[in-house]
Amino acid sequence: ILQSGSINWISPFTAEFSQTNGPKKPHPCGIQHASNIAAQSPFPEPLSLVNGTSLIAADGERVPMRCSLVAKGLGSAFAASILRVTNEIERNNQQQVLYSSDSRLFMNQTKQGSKLSLSYSVSAQREVISGNRDETLPLGIISVNWKPVSLSLPGDANLLADTRTATDEFESTHGPLSLPNLAPIIFYGPQCQVLNAPFKAKLLKCPAMPKVGTPFRISYQVTNQTAKSQSLVVSLNDAQESDQTGSSDPQLLGTGKMREEIQMAPFEEKTFSFTFMSMVSGKILRPPLTVSSGRHQTWVINESLMSSRYLFVMP
Repeated sequence: ILQSGSINWISPFTAEFSQTNGPKKPHPCGIQHASNIAAQSPFPEPLSLVNGTSLIAADGERVPMRCSLVAKGLGSAFAASILRVTNEIERNNQQQVLYSSDSRLFMNQTKQGSKLSLSYSVSAQREVISGNRDETLPLGIISVNWKPVSLSLPGDANLLADTRTATDEFESTHGPLSLPNLAPIIFYGPQCQVLNAPFKAKLLKCPAMPKVGTPFRISYQVTNQTAKSQSLVVSLNDAQESDQTGSSDPQLLGTGKMREEIQMAPFEEKTFSFTFMSMVSGKILRPPLTVSSGRHQTWVINESLMSSRYLFVMP
């Protein structure tokens, strides 16, 4: 008797990817993209919403990501063990392993609806041979090593009626199949377009909890990564936003130039510092800094996009 049929294999897990800090970038480093044009409004469209689904990153930027493994294809009576989760695109071996079963976490066995969320970061690097061409890379290649959990046989099963099978190595369970090299499940993160960055920008110093009446300093560092001289327009928005009570009294006093134009030599590095003093305690919103490039007409720093500019001032 000849019989034919087919088996549809369903992956026991699905992967959901998201950016940890969201798509808005306060330090775009002068990338030349439609979402980063230094127009009058410092509130451009988020970088991930322009031209479809592609994400944007500057060359050398470290993009924080989150991957959630969700058990959807197991069914109510089945479970699987996650042995190891790695990010194959990570070059640092110490940061490549995201999860291991010997870490004694609670996620040794997953059932229908279980979720394992893992955080990692990807370094967006352009290849030297690519030149000025657009280059894309996945924000993570997540490899999941797993195995199905043994299934218990019902008590009235007749499969173990023979005493010879009742005393074998499987006892009262069956499965999983004894496969020496079970293929891992591979999930690819969203595609990201890596753009050439003429500048490098970062926040050097910002106190977590300053005190009332005590001056504190916030510093930024900008590096010209090109062989050309550059002009930058530095602007600190000192407009005080009223609190929930409607008070217009200044809560944060600042010193330094609120707006200036500076020149940068090729490959030069500059540090911008501003000194503040809070007049009240509590949750205070600090003014945003914007730095734009005169040559490229793009934002190098645009803190107007930040949602975490709050300072918690101690009494």
